[in-house]
Amino acid sequence: MKKLLCATNNPSKKKYFEQLIDKNELKLVTIDELEICVNVKETGSTPVENALLKAQAFYKATQLPSIAFDSALYFEDFALDDPIQPKDKIRRINGKTLNDDEMIDYYMKVARINGGKLSAYYVDGYALVNKDGIAFTYQSQNSKAFSFYIVDKQHKTMVEGEPLNSISVSKQSLRYYYDISEDDQELQERRIKMKLEIDKLKEFVKKGLLGK
Repeated sequence: MKKLLCATNNPSKKKYFEQLIDKNELKLVTIDELEICVNVKETGSTPVENALLKAQAFYKATQLPSIAFDSALYFEDFALDDPIQPKDKIRRINGKTLNDDEMIDYYMKVARINGGKLSAYYVDGYALVNKDGIAFTYQSQNSKAFSFYIVDKQHKTMVEGEPLNSISVSKQSLRYYYDISEDDQELQERRIKMKLEIDKLKEFVKKGLLGK
């Protein structure tokens, strides 16, 4: 079976990438499974540029088709050039790379300073390098449709690699996403929106691997 390498050191992203492939045709692998180490300096200025740096580095190290993902975070109520904007430096604050707990503390403080909550949204960038070393990129569409609040109080649930989810609240119901049940209508509506984006990403992966 053909392999596709997750070009990331974040274990939580493998589950996300699994949505984008046909498991009957591709096996998704991680660098931990390959027992190698790849460190990438994310010097790009956009999520797409950083995703491309990662995908190219992982491909160079393994010669395996590689897929990478990177995000930028924006606060809706501030100008894009305002210093408060994390942009593509979500974890890198004042030159320091934050761990999960430090990220939660930092963004809770930012929310607290701004009234207890901040309207936010992600812009996601993807890059895929296929078996021939040809690179393809994609940027998420309609990102503001998935905007949410970052709040100054932490939920009891925290998943490694996804720290901001524990301080993320739905704009619609003002509930933490962790408190919204699987059969809740709000979550179903959100998944319908997400499916449209996932379908686009599946097509991106399929065409990229074929070199189209």
